[in-house]
Amino acid sequence: MAVPAIELYTKQWDTDPLTNYLTLEKPAGVQIDELLLLICINDDSVPTGFKDKTVGWNFIGDFGDTVSDSHIGLFWKIADGTEGATQDVFAESICNWVAWYVRISGVNVSTPINAVGVPTILDKKVTIDVSGVITDVNDCLALCFGCFDGGDGYPFTISGTGWNKEDECQSAPSPVDASGVWGYKQMSGSQGATGTVTIGASNSDGFAGVQIAIAPAPPSIMLLRPSAPGDECNTLELGFPCPYHYKNVNELNDAIYIRWGGVSYARDFYRFPNVKNIAISKITVYFRCQYIYASGTGWAKPVIKTHSTVFEGEEVNPPVTWTDYSKEWVNNPFTSLPWTVKEICNLQASVALHGVGVYATGCSEIYLELEYTPLEITKYLTGNDCPSYPHAIDVDSGKLPCPPPY
Repeated sequence: MAVPAIELYTKQWDTDPLTNYLTLEKPAGVQIDELLLLICINDDSVPTGFKDKTVGWNFIGDFGDTVSDSHIGLFWKIADGTEGATQDVFAESICNWVAWYVRISGVNVSTPINAVGVPTILDKKVTIDVSGVITDVNDCLALCFGCFDGGDGYPFTISGTGWNKEDECQSAPSPVDASGVWGYKQMSGSQGATGTVTIGASNSDGFAGVQIAIAPAPPSIMLLRPSAPGDECNTLELGFPCPYHYKNVNELNDAIYIRWGGVSYARDFYRFPNVKNIAISKITVYFRCQYIYASGTGWAKPVIKTHSTVFEGEEVNPPVTWTDYSKEWVNNPFTSLPWTVKEICNLQASVALHGVGVYATGCSEIYLELEYTPLEITKYLTGNDCPSYPHAIDVDSGKLPCPPPY
């Protein structure tokens, strides 16, 4: 998965006369399924600054109270093409405002908000430590927000491991105006605590802050079924003979299968179609087995071959009915690193089987599932790296060998 990306935003602050609403301009280039986020900040001294009154938007919450004398209101929606050029946002009373209209790409459109934190609310402070949230998926985008009772909080600082300041704004510089700031942290390849972020202001006054986390788009899934023989063909079959055993297991058909009844394991290996232009999060080997006898259990285990080395999964004991099993490898077990396109193209996989005497264990289906993220081709090989077929994709790099024109 990839961390969601802040693409573009607009911002607005109040002008005289003060009102209880602001009109925000939609940022340019909004795409369907992007997350649209409204960040609203005011210096209202009421207990609640914002409520769920923005039609068509989901309300994350109001953060702040009479102690901070300032509030953060957060609203979101998934872009569907019906958004107008502007969006009015309403507060509970007339006050000083700053606000942003943000577009974020690469989010989980079903549940984009992965976590919402508990606000830190203090009075007469120059800095506040805003508590982190706990994410439960990898690659979230953590966001922090700070609101200040007065325009004289500007400029702000944001510090903490991995945290960056994105933008800040003041409605005007005086202590009776409003100001705020927000920042981000990329939880690349990890989940869990986002960590405390410290927000600093230029003066001491009411101050509040909160964190949220944006969930990434789930990875794409690709199924690869056996398409050619591998290096070994040692089992027996009910169906196609060696070296065509892969045809017995490349689709769901329990009428044909490979089998083995010896007291020690025997295995085949199969090859799979090539892939390109993807970043692989993990692979999973699925296999469907049965003990081919009236009672008892057999033995089976998934096997893969990468870098000329065989790796086995856990042994399972199939019953006398066809049963589905799986084994995942997040990283290549030979390198302990994420799988590469070249490794998948060279990968062989199958199952090892054994039974008791003439009583065999069978396998009727084997396939690979790849969890991946598509990659854009942004660079080209050049010079002596160009092969004789300029339209081909280089398997190792996932790049076009030669830049256009061809």
